This record gives sequence, structure tokens and C-alpha cells, in this order.
Amino acid sequence: MLCRTLMPGVAAVFLGVVSSACVSTDVYQKERAEMNERITALSAEVAKNATLLAETREQFRDFQECAAREKKKQELEFVSLRELFDSTEYGTIPPHIVGRYLDLITPPADATPEQKRKFIEKIKGMSINLNSVRLRNRITNSLVALGHEYFEDLLVNAAGSHFLQDAAKLLAKPSDKQLLKRLMLNSDRQRYPALDIYVSLIDENDKADVLKLLPDVPELSRCITRLGIEKEAVPILKKQLLQNRNSNIEALEVVLNQLAPEERQDFMAKFWSLCGNIRSNTWKCNLAIMLARKGFVPAFCFLVEKSQDFRKNPDHWKFIWGRLQNLTSFTDMDSLEKWYRENKNQIVFNSEKGLFEARK
Repeated sequence: MLCRTLMPGVAAVFLGVVSSACVSTDVYQKERAEMNERITALSAEVAKNATLLAETREQFRDFQECAAREKKKQELEFVSLRELFDSTEYGTIPPHIVGRYLDLITPPADATPEQKRKFIEKIKGMSINLNSVRLRNRITNSLVALGHEYFEDLLVNAAGSHFLQDAAKLLAKPSDKQLLKRLMLNSDRQRYPALDIYVSLIDENDKADVLKLLPDVPELSRCITRLGIEKEAVPILKKQLLQNRNSNIEALEVVLNQLAPEERQDFMAKFWSLCGNIRSNTWKCNLAIMLARKGFVPAFCFLVEKSQDFRKNPDHWKFIWGRLQNLTSFTDMDSLEKWYRENKNQIVFNSEKGLFEARK
């Protein structure tokens, strides 16, 4: 009886389980179908991306090849600013290019000592013909802005660089004289930049130092007159001139002005004989003019005999003829040459008149 009573409930439960199983199977099938669709879509997307990747790689290879060709073209057609200015085989460069290079190498206000010295090295290598006053001033001012503590760096690198020389001159102080003297004595390459600055700084207090340096630095002869030490310098200058260690005509004139007339003639003869093999007609001409003014007959004869050669340069000849007129009583060269041919061996210098004449 009890079994009969329970049978309807059990049946209901069984039917519910069966029904639930059917529903679960349908959901699973639906989800599986959706997943398959997603897998299919993803597979298609992967295939599409693979195609795009292959195309991108191909485009990248094309870009690399194109970039390589362009780089090679640039290497052939263009020169970098650094390469251009690091080279010594150049002359005139347009100012705007120089300006760009200066923008590249000029150190900042807070530059390190290493950067400042690197800048000096770069400017040292700028062997260019720069016609722009503005840029020349810019370079000089940039070097001066480094400060006096870099004066020695500028000076030891100044040979061959007018930029560094100009900056060093502006930074120089009287206290730099000891350094300048050391460089003049110990370094041929640094000698002339140091010499120019030293000469610009000397004053009455440097007379003794100049006389002490003069035997080893003949170029200091150019400041002898300014310091008023002609008499003290003459023995040194005479020795240098006769040893061909000093070709400064100003030094020669200092010596001649200090000698008595007879000794002067003797010294001029010795010095003139040393100049016989000099090839520079311009230098020898200037020397002859100076010696002729001092009454040296061979120098006067040289000027007259070489007049035909000198006339090839009208401007120079105008200068020479003006000096010859002051040394003779003739107003035209033809008359002077005729007189010279007739009296060549009889020419003397009249010191009272300051003229060359024929011995009577």
C-alpha cells in the first residue's frame, strides 16, 4: 500500500532528472558551438595577422634597403660639419656653414675644463679664410670668454691660428711675462705668438730683460728703439747681423746710426757682401735703399743697374725712383742712367749734401 502511495512521487523525480539532463546537454552543445565559432574566428584572425606580419616584414626589408641606399648616397654627396672642420684641406667656407659649426662646438656657460680645452683644439684646426668680421669676432669672443686661466692653453696652441693669437692677446696681462719669456726661449713653434704678445707688454721696467733675451731672441731688436737701449744693444746686434742670425733692417739701422762714419762704411761693406746670394729682390732692394741713404755707393749702384727689372712692377718702381731722386740731382731716369754709365767708377757720396756725385 505504501509502495503504491510512493510511486507517483518517484516517477516525478525521475522525470525531472531526465528533463534536467536534456537541458544540460543542449546548453553544452550551444556553448561548444559558440566556442567553435570563436576558435574559427581566432584562427582566421591569426591567419590574417600572419599575413599582415609577413607584409610588414617585407615592407621593413624594403625600408632597410631604401635607408641603406639613402645613407650611401648621403655619404657620397654630403660631408658632416665635424668632418669638414676636422680636415686641414679646405680654404674658404661660407659664413653660414661656419656659424652652424660654431653652434655645434661652442661650449655652454657651465662647460667643464675638458670641454673648454676641446673647444680650443677645434678652433686651432680651423685653417679657413674667413671674411666675416662678425664671425671672426664671435670666435675670438668665445675664446676670451673661457677666461684668463686658459691663457697658456691658448698660447701653446696659437701657432698657425690667428683666432687663438687674437684671443691670447686680449687675455694677456703683465703678470704673464715670465711665461712668455719661457716660451720664447724653449719652443720654436710657440716662439712667435709669445714674442708678439711680450713685445706688446714690455715697458721701461723690462730693459734689462730685453737685453738679456736679445742674444737668443733676435726678433726683440724691433723694440730696441722704443726702449731707448740702442747703445747697449749694438754689440749684440752687430754680431747677429754678421752671423746672418738677424735679417731685421730696423736692427741694421740701429747699428749704423750708432757707428762712426768710417766704421759705418766698413760694417755696411761686410753686411752687403753677406747678402750677395739673397734671391729676394724686394728684400735686397729695401736693404739697398737703406744703405744708399747712409752713403753706401755699391747699394746705390745696385739700384741703378737693376732699374730695368724694378720697372716691371710700376708701384714698386715708383717707390724706388722717389728714393733715387732724393739721392741725386736728376729728375728723370734716362738722364740718371746716362750719367751713371759715364761716371760709374767715379761715384762718391757727398755727406754734406746727402747726394751721390761724380768725383771731381
